[in-house]
Amino acid sequence: MIYIKDFILNFWILSSQMAPYLLLGFIIAGILRAYISDALIEQHLWSNTLTGIIKASLLGIPLPLCSCGVIPVATSLYKQGASRGATVSFLISTPQTGADNLMITWSFFGPFFAIYRICVSFVSGILGGVLVSNFVTGVSPSIPVNRSIPRSVPRWKAFKKTALIDLPRDIGKALLVGLIIGAFISMLLSPGQLDGTMSNWTGMLLALIIGLPLYVCATGSVPIAAALVGAGLSPGAALVFLMTGPATNITTIATITVTLGKRTALIYLATISAIALLSGLLFDWFLSSVNNLTVLPDFHKTDVSVLGGTSAIFLFSLLMANILFRNKAKLECCKKEPVVKKEDKKMPKRYKKIKIYIDGMQCEGCANSIERVIRGIKEVHEVDVNFDSSSAKIKAKCKSSVLIKAIEDLGYEARI
Repeated sequence: MIYIKDFILNFWILSSQMAPYLLLGFIIAGILRAYISDALIEQHLWSNTLTGIIKASLLGIPLPLCSCGVIPVATSLYKQGASRGATVSFLISTPQTGADNLMITWSFFGPFFAIYRICVSFVSGILGGVLVSNFVTGVSPSIPVNRSIPRSVPRWKAFKKTALIDLPRDIGKALLVGLIIGAFISMLLSPGQLDGTMSNWTGMLLALIIGLPLYVCATGSVPIAAALVGAGLSPGAALVFLMTGPATNITTIATITVTLGKRTALIYLATISAIALLSGLLFDWFLSSVNNLTVLPDFHKTDVSVLGGTSAIFLFSLLMANILFRNKAKLECCKKEPVVKKEDKKMPKRYKKIKIYIDGMQCEGCANSIERVIRGIKEVHEVDVNFDSSSAKIKAKCKSSVLIKAIEDLGYEARI
């Protein structure tokens, strides 16, 4: 019984400490989504110069895209003509950070660690992009696209959808898993219990080996890393885990290999691994050289602030609401297709309705990426990709095989 009580207490403490910062991160991410459009991202990813690579890394840092979400975005941009160097820079920087993730990092590890993590992500993105642009030859394939696509929704709708629906829905499950694991670690390991059990190098290598093949959501990984550091793991080792876990996994590596080539995939892995280890060592060295610098608050305190408790209740209510509405949407999607409305019959005869079922979508970011690619094909009139029903409804005058190929090129399975 005492273990259950300790687990609940640790879970509540971790949640209340994280919740205010995460909600603020949702707001910042919504604002970024409203003002950083797909067209703006496209505009800065065509150049293979150092300036273009730097812009790609800068754009990737604040965007709230996890590994499963950034892969289809980057792949679609590359297939539409973005340079390899800028694409890799975007691929490396984006999943490591994000507005919501950075705010959680700030809540657990403090401002110094969060800013340091931004700098490391920025540098690793630039280095990876420069290496690819210099050592990988060839031009990116391109498909016929409409580059003058207007903003599909007003800014306030984009903000609301991102902050209140997409992000809570996408990270909710991984966040809860991370909090549960973090609470278990805090319950089983007393403060400092891991001190002296392994050297900094050993801890970092272990974090690298675990993080490279394993997919860990950037947001959900922070409570786990924080609990381990609270038990005595080196902050540098936690940084290695936070860099490699979200940015690399077997699926990501396979997709990059197929899309960008084996040499690009090797540079991608080597860059992330080398920068993660070097930055972890540098961070631990700096901490040992500076007195009175704390990067981790006390996780074993028992008091919770009013702001933290209120924010945690609101956060879990938001997550629960999205789960309920999503289940409701799934039930509605299973109902019989509605009768074609009269206004639909006014559509020009050259356009035909196509419904495609898509397997492999992990989040709303995946659905948005697929919709963006299909919408960019000139022969497409309308498109609506629904994550809940794993399907896309399209009005187009091109063959369905063209649409299926465009979706499969992003790494998904598609069928009529």
